[in-house]
Amino acid sequence: MKRTHKPYQEYFLVAKGNQALATNGDALFTGNAINLADGQIGVLDVKTNKFINGGSPTLTTNPAIKLLSGTPTSADFRKSYGWRIGEVKAFLETPTIDEIHEVQ
Repeated sequence: MKRTHKPYQEYFLVAKGNQALATNGDALFTGNAINLADGQIGVLDVKTNKFINGGSPTLTTNPAIKLLSGTPTSADFRKSYGWRIGEVKAFLETPTIDEIHEVQ
């Protein structure tokens, strides 16, 4: 449910520099840190909250995924509590993607 009068916006997740995808099998967070570097992209299995290889999701193995991007506060998400417009979240994410169409 949309709870704002602001128009819908599209967001693009863009990696910084030459970074690999998040490590397969890593949990979304450890302690007070998100397991993503600033500007690193990850593919998250919504059911397990663990990162997966980018080329491996299928409807059978990972029926719902999200794409995430690390931010400057990913190393300590306590710094992002109470964020407001213009402040940085611990990570950026897409909505849940629950239909994966495989190329044949």
